[in-house]
Amino acid sequence: MDLARACAIPGTVMADDEADLLLALAVEEAGEAFRPAGLSVARIVRWKQEGHTVPGVVQVLASNDTLDVQGIREVTRLTTIWAAYERLKGAGHLDRGDVFQAVAHHLETNALPPDLPTLILATHGATPVDERILTALVGQGWDVGILFAERTDHAGADRSDELAGRLLAAGWEIAEATPGPLPALLPVAFPTPREEVRRVIGQIKHDLRHGHSPRRMAVVLPSDGSYDVLFRELARQAGVPMVMPDDRSLSTTRDASALYAACAVVSRRWEREDVTRLALSGACLPNVPLPSLLEAADLFRIHGGQGAASWRERLNGARTALQAIDPTEAADDDRQMRRSFGILRQALHVVDVLDRCLPTPPASFSAAAFERWLLAAASALELSLSDALAETISWYRRIAEHHGLADASLAVHVDRWWRIVRGRMIDVSTSGSAGVAVLRAMDARLAELDTVYALGLTDGLMPQRRTDVVEEFFLGSVPQLMDRESWQDVLCAVGEGGDVILTRSETIDDDDTVPSMFWDDARQWLDQQRVTLPTRSVEVLQAQADRLILSAAESAAWVGRSAAMDAQTQHGVDRALLDAATEEPLGQDELAPISPSRLDTMLACPYRYFGTKLMRLDQPAESDEMLTPLERGTLMHTVAQRFMQDLQEAPFPENGTVDDLRRALVRLAPRHIDQLLPVLEGVFRTTRQRLPRGYLYDPAEEQAFFDGPNRAGLLRRWLMMELQEQSSEEAFFPVLFELEIDEPIEIVPGMVERVKLRIDRVDARIDGDQVAIRVVDYKTSTGASPREILNGESTQMPLYMIAIRQWFQHRGIDVDVDQAAYHIFGKHPFSTSAPKRSTALHYGVGPREKNQTVGQLARATPWVTQGVSAVRSGRYPVLPREGACQYCHLRELCRIEEWGAASMDHESEGTS
Repeated sequence: MDLARACAIPGTVMADDEADLLLALAVEEAGEAFRPAGLSVARIVRWKQEGHTVPGVVQVLASNDTLDVQGIREVTRLTTIWAAYERLKGAGHLDRGDVFQAVAHHLETNALPPDLPTLILATHGATPVDERILTALVGQGWDVGILFAERTDHAGADRSDELAGRLLAAGWEIAEATPGPLPALLPVAFPTPREEVRRVIGQIKHDLRHGHSPRRMAVVLPSDGSYDVLFRELARQAGVPMVMPDDRSLSTTRDASALYAACAVVSRRWEREDVTRLALSGACLPNVPLPSLLEAADLFRIHGGQGAASWRERLNGARTALQAIDPTEAADDDRQMRRSFGILRQALHVVDVLDRCLPTPPASFSAAAFERWLLAAASALELSLSDALAETISWYRRIAEHHGLADASLAVHVDRWWRIVRGRMIDVSTSGSAGVAVLRAMDARLAELDTVYALGLTDGLMPQRRTDVVEEFFLGSVPQLMDRESWQDVLCAVGEGGDVILTRSETIDDDDTVPSMFWDDARQWLDQQRVTLPTRSVEVLQAQADRLILSAAESAAWVGRSAAMDAQTQHGVDRALLDAATEEPLGQDELAPISPSRLDTMLACPYRYFGTKLMRLDQPAESDEMLTPLERGTLMHTVAQRFMQDLQEAPFPENGTVDDLRRALVRLAPRHIDQLLPVLEGVFRTTRQRLPRGYLYDPAEEQAFFDGPNRAGLLRRWLMMELQEQSSEEAFFPVLFELEIDEPIEIVPGMVERVKLRIDRVDARIDGDQVAIRVVDYKTSTGASPREILNGESTQMPLYMIAIRQWFQHRGIDVDVDQAAYHIFGKHPFSTSAPKRSTALHYGVGPREKNQTVGQLARATPWVTQGVSAVRSGRYPVLPREGACQYCHLRELCRIEEWGAASMDHESEGTS
């Protein structure tokens, strides 16, 4: 660019990000939905340096007989975009490729002032534009000296030879220089890339320990980045100081992310995910309760997409719905009601503040107006913009003015501006300057080093093979020759007496690899004795030890190999082995009442019990497009309970008699279904008000409960099931609803435990003084089968049957607990399955078990006692029942896939 200024090239020189924005617009103008992979300003600049122009490419394509149809189509596609890019850019604006062309043309027609007489450069070759510039300078009397790097012996033309031949024909003088000695080379192969990297890092640690300066060493990794993450990870673990370039896009900074989120809120019309991103940006409105808006969105299923007015409408609608709830019902959960009103009040305030900070701009406005809007939004949101981010905003406005970009919508302006932000790189490297440099091969040029470690000398990685038909069309063999240059740069970076360590892996992902041509060069030079092996110690690279220790953690594991390496077993948690402070909160679980969910989780896997019941590592939230299974279950439980209680003549008193129990029975049969259904629907509508409204499938869900033109609603179908249940002579009738039992019961003789249960419904059949009981549990999906209960997969019904008998006994009534049953509403409102009743457990033998001598409850009770003992043990090994891991979300914590389950023998000895 200094030469361009000296030549006084007319026009405005564009930065790469400005040219990239024009290229993006050119892609749109050419009718492409996406930019073709690999098409960039740098690529177009390279084409121009090789002497290509759009008309020239079109002319070549017209007579080309080497490309296939697909190749011609792809080159034509790129040329069309390139032509659109040139039209948008216009003659008055120059990218870097234009600058090179303009300098060459100027020097060929004009002389420079004679105050710059000498130019000396080191190169492997030159582009056609470079040659034009060099030849013109020589023609003007400049002294130009070119130092060529030594060529290699690999077959194929060398760019240095080609350039030297052309310059010689143009009248240049070429003096043969005595080639300097190559550095000592050591090629070493390893089984895998991980072992390759580990060995190199181990050797670097060895070198540093023996006084080698980190500034005189460097590591060269493949340019495709395939080794970067692995090398960074192992170097960090080993404590080796590394200087790895860590440039990141400006778009990853906090202020940029927050401002982009603010733009997205407006341009995408207040979509919930954008509001969430704004709230989580951590840099906006510190005194405004943004979390309240998110909490309200979650509570009332607000997805957004219609602007701030829609949010106000939904929030106000939710408040109106809460206000319409019967005060007597609201008293049941007054605290939650007050909390909901508080959330709504704060959420409405947040919407008002955001709407003032982020006003909706016109449908179409200029880049200058966009700049003003963006800066005003940043100020209103109290964002502290970095200089780099503020510069991108004004830079976009100048680009739009220079190129006469038409007015556009906010979304279009944001997309264009964000391209510039993404293209701006900032240095976030935290490494000190004293570390070992990590380079690409081309970055080694002009370095002065004692040792270079070049990794990944595998065909396809270093050099990186290119089979792109477009590259071959525009650049021919240049990419391959540039790979050769990079290899020469590595060798030239190390002076006489230095060492170049070359490594490769023999397999990648269990597939055999092919050595790089550079690897072959090194082996050939060693055979020809053109190079020597390093004289210093490289024992870590060449040692035959089974294991290389890189860090203190590895060393500790290696020393304790019998426990940590050779006999790795699965354990868990044992409260008895914890210190008092850690054990105390876990020990409180021992005093908590027993519930079926605790027993089932413990029997499925003790470690899962530890994670979910003690550590509260609950499942992630489900989709909010519908009522969640928990909300749907709560809705139907409440509707069924209130419907039955409304029909009950008198509830069963606390210390009631059998006669009181008889009077409390709910008999539906005397009434016709058309009399009962309006009552049930009224209960449903009142109960439904307490749950979120206005979400995606709300209308469809509600419609499913009521009769339609071609299908009976779920409420009618459930009521028909209940009426049918009461039609037989052996019918049970509902009597108790949502019965809470929180008292000690004797599970088996000698085992008295406090239980905490909520039985959805208790039915009774009374014949004189004989009372038969059935416990009922409401389900929205299939309950446990008798087989699953008898196999210990569900303790709910056995525990219910044990508890309800003693509950009545404590009140002076002897009952026979005949059975337990599920009343199933249906999986979800779109399900075609009808509500049904299924028997879960009989007290005696079931109808299909006439050959059994022991009843089902007696066979299921041992599972209850086993679960109680396990809960009280304070030990939580990773010991899952078969199939328990299928839907468990703790697998990454227990590591069962890596270590397996605890053995039964190990569990009998305790866990640690």
